[in-house]
Amino acid sequence: MKSIIKSGILLLTLSLLTISCGDAGESTQTSGSVNSEAITLAENGQYVQALQSTQQIQATKPEEAVATFSEIEKMLRADLEAIHSDKATDSAKIAAHYNYGIYLEYYANSIEMKTRMTDALKNFRRVLELDPENTQAQAEIEQIEGIYRSMGRDVPTGVAK
Repeated sequence: MKSIIKSGILLLTLSLLTISCGDAGESTQTSGSVNSEAITLAENGQYVQALQSTQQIQATKPEEAVATFSEIEKMLRADLEAIHSDKATDSAKIAAHYNYGIYLEYYANSIEMKTRMTDALKNFRRVLELDPENTQAQAEIEQIEGIYRSMGRDVPTGVAK
């Protein structure tokens, strides 16, 4: 009788262990796919979409979102470093400054607000130096400058390098 009870408990324990491991594997796979999706978007230069994808998981998977934002920021900074070579095209420079500006303005929550907005503004101004007809950068500049004016503060000057 004792051996039947022990066998039953062992079988029940193994069943529960298998079920719980199966659930954990599925959960990890789902959260990993969202992260992978955002990173893949960023690797393909689709930073705005990558940032938006990451923001969508922020409430439900905050740790994954933080890790993903961190990886995307590293990629954006690498793009900024790369444009200082002689081989960098104007379109690469425009994309790097615009994407980093968007990151700073909307997603870089770990950076103090004044620093974020000042640096974003500088990056958008650099985009306009390279492409005076860039309406997206102009709209972002107008928005940030409007916020400063509405707060009665001086609008920061300067352009990103």
